[in-house]
Amino acid sequence: MSKKIILFLILTIFSIVVMRVFDAPLKNEIASNGIVSFELAKDLETSIAILKSWDDKALLYAGLSLGFDYLFMFSYTYLLILLLKKLSIRTGNKIVKLLGTVLVVLMIVAGFSDAIENYAMIKLYLGNLEPKYSLIAYYFAMVKFTIIAISIVFLLFIGVWNIGKRDKTSQKYY
Repeated sequence: MSKKIILFLILTIFSIVVMRVFDAPLKNEIASNGIVSFELAKDLETSIAILKSWDDKALLYAGLSLGFDYLFMFSYTYLLILLLKKLSIRTGNKIVKLLGTVLVVLMIVAGFSDAIENYAMIKLYLGNLEPKYSLIAYYFAMVKFTIIAISIVFLLFIGVWNIGKRDKTSQKYY
């Protein structure tokens, strides 16, 4: 594995741990998934209900989460881009390489979607309670989650592909 991948893997794991710490006080009956519940609220009434369900301590953690998320979105986006490029090239298959390239571009879209979603949630968090911000957060979160899910499934697929190729290659020597 390259040094960049290792660096961004460590940074992403660190960011996940920090985000989980920030998220723990945000989970309650109304926001059962913490900050993700806020991301996917979709309508202003739900966004307000989530914000009101958080006490002062939880609101502090929500603010920390929204700020720290910009580092997290950079680290996971770049990690997935590096993995998509490296593993899709390694297959030696032109179609897989093309799909990997398309997913690299889509991961950039996912990163920007996450930033826009986060901006909308910050607007709500700071009291700019306009319905458009709940919708923006929801739809950009859906774009982000969809691209990330497709990218991870693709990475698993090409990981299995590469293992299968390696196994076939090693069998030739027996």
